Order: sequence, then C-alpha cells, then structure tokens
Amino acid sequence: AWVAERAGKEQKVEHTSGVLRQFLVEPFVPHPQDTEYYININSVRD
Repeated sequence: AWVAERAGKEQKVEHTSGVLRQFLVEPFVPHPQDTEYYININSVRD
C-alpha cells in the first residue's frame, strides 16, 4: 500500500523533487535503532 501510493509519482524531500521508481523492501528483523544504516545515491545527468 505505501509503495503503491508513491511509486511513479513525484515526491519532494526537503528541496529536491523527483519520481520514485525503485524501492528496497527487506524483511523486518528486530534490532537496536542505532545499528541500522542505509545509504543510496543514484545520480543521472540529463
């Protein structure tokens, strides 16, 4: 539901807008909040 509502639609995060095309979905594994890290940068020049 969350992904379907946002996929293929323009979203704005702070000062940047763009269309969400890819999502990373992982099974939930209980863990302390301070041990979770994820970063992804995908840049394409026009």
